[in-house]
Amino acid sequence: MRKLAFLLSFFLLFPQAYPKLKVIGKGRGDYLSYSYDKNIFYGEKFELEIWDWKFKGERVLIDFDSNVINLMGGVEVERGSKRLSGDEIKFSLIFKEFLLINYGERIEIKYFGENLEEKEESKIPFDMREIDADVVSNSFLYYTFRSMEILENLRIIGYDVISHLEGIRSIPLGKFVVKKGTINIGSGVRVGKVWYSNSQGIVMDATAVIKKKGNDISKTFLSYEEKSFLKDALEKRIVRVRNDNRIPLGKNWEGSIQANFDSVSSWNTNISFSKNTPSFSTNLSLYHFKSFSNTPSETWFRIDSNFNNVKIANLSFSLGYEKKGQLLSSLSLSREIFKNTFVSANSSYSFIKKMGGFEGSNIFSGALSLRFSPKFFSLSSSYSLNNDLIRGNRLSTPSLNLELSPIFFYSRLLQLNLSNSLFYNIWDGTDGRRTDYTDNFVMNLSTSLRTIPILRNVSFNYRIEHLWRKKGEEFLTSGATFNFSRAFLKDILNLSLVYNFNTRRRTKGWFIEGNNFENLSLFLNFKPYEPLSVNFSMNGEPKRGLVNSFGTFNYSLGRSWIAEVDFNYDFLIRKIANLEAYLIRDTEKFSIRIGWRMLGKQLFLDFIPK
Repeated sequence: MRKLAFLLSFFLLFPQAYPKLKVIGKGRGDYLSYSYDKNIFYGEKFELEIWDWKFKGERVLIDFDSNVINLMGGVEVERGSKRLSGDEIKFSLIFKEFLLINYGERIEIKYFGENLEEKEESKIPFDMREIDADVVSNSFLYYTFRSMEILENLRIIGYDVISHLEGIRSIPLGKFVVKKGTINIGSGVRVGKVWYSNSQGIVMDATAVIKKKGNDISKTFLSYEEKSFLKDALEKRIVRVRNDNRIPLGKNWEGSIQANFDSVSSWNTNISFSKNTPSFSTNLSLYHFKSFSNTPSETWFRIDSNFNNVKIANLSFSLGYEKKGQLLSSLSLSREIFKNTFVSANSSYSFIKKMGGFEGSNIFSGALSLRFSPKFFSLSSSYSLNNDLIRGNRLSTPSLNLELSPIFFYSRLLQLNLSNSLFYNIWDGTDGRRTDYTDNFVMNLSTSLRTIPILRNVSFNYRIEHLWRKKGEEFLTSGATFNFSRAFLKDILNLSLVYNFNTRRRTKGWFIEGNNFENLSLFLNFKPYEPLSVNFSMNGEPKRGLVNSFGTFNYSLGRSWIAEVDFNYDFLIRKIANLEAYLIRDTEKFSIRIGWRMLGKQLFLDFIPK
């Protein structure tokens, strides 16, 4: 078991192929520990020298998610000839500023900059998670050691290291990387996640980065999935590669070369030049796409431009031409012409040739709208056009929309929303002209009775929608939702009820038809004692009775291991539709699931980083 703990530790901390990094800090203490899955550090009787700072404290906590060091108990900090002491220090590894706390008759907090100069205030975030020795020792994988080195990418090398896998000690190591670097300093290759799941098989990824003057100028991402041993896998293996290269070309100009490869579907490449200013941007690109199916390859040249100015207008333009003669273009304009009055217009044209199983298209479309939105309502009018130039069909639609601002009653206990939309459709085609109109009125009434003690767990919503059509048809749709929730036995039992009622009626002359639907759902959460939690839901309908139910039983086994059983019972066929059982270890970095599924009689293992 010790060998297994060591091998898993080595696997999770796969060495990174980065150039040699500088040591920026050294630390030692009576007890030092680092949690791999929580990314936190805890130490006692701790001394740290980092850059040209010296820190000392009875206890130290480091949250490497926020990169904040917290020293407590007789703390001291030195830099050069300057020295400060107090009861607690919080130091930012990113901004190199700290706060010093003294607990006396009153709590005194002072802020200091990089040169130990006192500051009136600081906007630096010093927030961090709650950390103690138990949080680390309850981790899935953690390390204990007596001294360490910190590299410039915040990688930690421990000395006299012992790794602990679920509390089981491994063989001691003289020197070991207990924490991977979290800041990319130089160029190199970094292995990312390696995991296994029942659906994807073995999955791994890696990233290669080339930096210049601290900026990424080239980045390549590789993903590999090995599925050859999976029973129902359609592909034995999948390789995906994404490459992105940036080339600075002067003030506000940049070039880029991008390439993507997917062994299952296709590959593509894109070369572009772009200029960006606060009010204007433009992008010129050459794009090539090749599918591994029978779809022909395509090569496009595109230009995309945007102009944004509050006083003038917002304007965007796009034009794309494909070497076989295909064309895509669009133009849009919007601006505020008067106070609370807005106008917008857009148009697009596409010509796509017939190829493969696609029939091809030649379509022009456009829209013009005007909107007036004062405080109490919003009124808008628009005209849209869609013209199919191949089939000779054209649809034009004027519309008028009115929406009132929410209306409140009884100290905001009730909220009423009203809106109406009128559409007039005109079809012109080879068979002549057809017209139709629709008018749609919507009313929505909702309430949440939280301010009334006896009803604070009750909410209600009612919606009615009336649609008129030119043909003399009327559709009346209404629906209501009632929610009730209540906790019993000091939150040991939580109950929720949801009732839904919907009806739809169609009227045409003397003919009336319609239907309605009712549904009642029950949700229960039961926690009789700490390790056990039960979730149960059931729904039914008046016409069919009980329909189905779902249940989940969770039992905590300690050290964040959970035994879980899920079931689905179908009342219509009177039997269990599915049953699944899991043994789960969930951490902040990954999840391990060992499971069995009744459907297919499957036993599976998943190891999935987050």
